Amino acid sequence: MLKNGKINLSDTVEYKSYHKYGGTGIIQHEEFGKRYTIEQLLYLLITHSDNVAYRMLMMEVVTEPYLKEILAPLGIIIKTERLSFQDFSAEDLVLHLEVLYRYMSDGTALAEMIKSFYSSGIYNDKIPAGVPNLTVFHKPGWIPSKLICADEAIMSQGIPQEMQADFFQALTAKINEYHNCLSQKHEGSN
Repeated sequence: MLKNGKINLSDTVEYKSYHKYGGTGIIQHEEFGKRYTIEQLLYLLITHSDNVAYRMLMMEVVTEPYLKEILAPLGIIIKTERLSFQDFSAEDLVLHLEVLYRYMSDGTALAEMIKSFYSSGIYNDKIPAGVPNLTVFHKPGWIPSKLICADEAIMSQGIPQEMQADFFQALTAKINEYHNCLSQKHEGSN
């Protein structure tokens, strides 16, 4: 919507009582009536996994029909009437990441801002901890009632919360090790 000029980063949304939601984030602790720019909401959604920022954007800015229109060409199958009831799969996240990666590679100021947000999150105990020497673009998510945890394209289900960080770190380290081996093998064949 930003790229198509349908909204601007400076547009504002007022925090109202029906946006309030628990879990992660900082807006839930603010007074109702406070206004946030689209840029602030995106920042808080991506860096702090702010559930209220998500609700404000979904309820006031991005309509469900518009979002469904965007997701369909990606190959993401919407199985529910309301997207808030949709369970997205690891495959859905990969499709999203491919689009996000292409977008973040186009060099625009907006793409650079989004890259900055995705690399400066406060929850870095999973993928980033597995590769501490690398800059990681990521956005974690957690659905406690279903024991689902995701940090972009890695998704787990059924792993207790206290074990998730170790699982994600170890898996990320192994994936990185594999990529390094492939890179060395490719360099050795030249």
